[in-house]
Amino acid sequence: MAPGKKPVGRTPICDRAYVRRIDPVWLCGPVPHRFWQDPAHRRDYLLWLGHKLHFRYMEDYYRLIYEDLKRNCGDGLAVGYWNASASEGVRECFPKYDWREWLFVTAPRHFWHHKENRHRYMEWLGRQLGFRHSEDWYRVTLRDFQTHKGGGLLAVAYHSTLSAAVMDFLPNHDWKECLFTCAPQGFWRSRENRCRYMRWLGKRLGYRGPEDWYAVNREDFVHSGGGECLKHYHGSPALAAMDLFRDFVWQEWKFQRTPVGFWHRAENRRRYVEWLGRRLGIQRPDDWQRVRSVSFLENYGGTLLFLFGSHRDLLRECFPDLDLPDRKAGREVARRALRRRRLMRLRKRRPPRTSRLSITRILGWAGAYHERTGQWPQVISEGVDGAPEETWVAINWALREGRRGLKGGSALARLLARHRGVPNRSARPRLSTEKVLRWASRHHRLTGQWPNGHSGAVTGVAAETWGGIDSALGRGYRGLPGGSSLLRLLEKHCGVRNRMNPPRLTERKILGWARAYRRATGRWPRYTSGPVAQSPGDTWSALNIALSVGGRGLSGGLSLVKLLRKHGLE
Repeated sequence: MAPGKKPVGRTPICDRAYVRRIDPVWLCGPVPHRFWQDPAHRRDYLLWLGHKLHFRYMEDYYRLIYEDLKRNCGDGLAVGYWNASASEGVRECFPKYDWREWLFVTAPRHFWHHKENRHRYMEWLGRQLGFRHSEDWYRVTLRDFQTHKGGGLLAVAYHSTLSAAVMDFLPNHDWKECLFTCAPQGFWRSRENRCRYMRWLGKRLGYRGPEDWYAVNREDFVHSGGGECLKHYHGSPALAAMDLFRDFVWQEWKFQRTPVGFWHRAENRRRYVEWLGRRLGIQRPDDWQRVRSVSFLENYGGTLLFLFGSHRDLLRECFPDLDLPDRKAGREVARRALRRRRLMRLRKRRPPRTSRLSITRILGWAGAYHERTGQWPQVISEGVDGAPEETWVAINWALREGRRGLKGGSALARLLARHRGVPNRSARPRLSTEKVLRWASRHHRLTGQWPNGHSGAVTGVAAETWGGIDSALGRGYRGLPGGSSLLRLLEKHCGVRNRMNPPRLTERKILGWARAYRRATGRWPRYTSGPVAQSPGDTWSALNIALSVGGRGLSGGLSLVKLLRKHGLE
């Protein structure tokens, strides 16, 4: 908190008796000349307006918007002294309080362009999220900024990049962009960035030299935030390691998985056979006759043997002059060996489940899982408490197919919804346009704003979000016709402005707004004059652009100044 400032919080606004003694001269038409120049009059107006809007505490002023001033005879005051910004008026009239400008519905213009403002917000956000150490910032997400009124900060100052905001806030820390929940756009396109990540990953895995990288696998990348990095190597850890150590002579078959198409090239098969010969101590070509397929399987050649066929056919390709007897030890032998290995792995992972199940037993396991994790199990959940040989996938399959003593025709989600009241996403209630409009009207009455897809949960309706409703309107789910959106629905039935389909303009309409602006402020508008009071959602800058380049019913080729001069108004 700033020194000498009071916290906003739930501090009462002022004595109600004082507010009742205020004379609202602004309700009787134009105020006296230079009336608003007195700061006491401006403060009295905000106190009177807060009383009218039923504000009880100072923090309620965070909900004040420009439309509230406009509807209550404060349009000229807001435009002339506060740049049509409710937050600037509140901060000017109540300077003793530590206002956090980002908590207003709309932050002041150019607020995020100042570095000290951005740092103030980041310090506050860290306290809200409970961050105590620099490394804690790796956990921050875009949703954290959006739910804490910081979406404008990311969009205006950092191009919606999390790491840029954190690195600007704490520039002395050794940050690794790849560890953030969302890496900067285009970060992985740079080979330098990918190599930096690979060197860090090697240290984390305890690798000391290039040979250690033969043990790397896809999970090592995914669990260390390098899944996007791996996409630039077609999902191949081998190609990533080879790109890091370009001067090292690699033996690609030693990786857990060779690059795609590696064995399809004859020179690679020849290289492997020559290496295997040196490894097995082959001195003469005739020595290959005593080599069996198991030698390939035990020396990284199982995949090659499976794809190519008989090891004797492989040797004939590499050594055409070699005379090998024709034996039936080809592809089928390799397939059997690999099949046995796969079966052994499956048996270790999935022991046979022959015990009978019951609804009571499954509900008991689900209750134990809920007590341990705080969440009800899903099909993808891991670990069945009290039954280590079971998985939720197998239980769901038995419920659906009617196996292991169960009736069938059910599922884990349906079972929990019926017996434990857990919401089932696949059985959501049907929606209608009238119902959505009622919820939207209630949201508007409570918050003063119409909802959009990012407005979170629907007030008073369990397990419903505005994002889900917007998706259902677009895709035609849950009884809705589809092909629409929440914004289009509100535009059609409630007259809400759709920024993707703004109303058409005419020169006559713009001139009328300009004359109203002059009557309120004593000067003609410019493109920097802020919002247009008579057209909520429009700004003089947007009108100037439409006049210049065309659109919204205008032909283009003009500007705001040229339009005024054209009609002799300036």
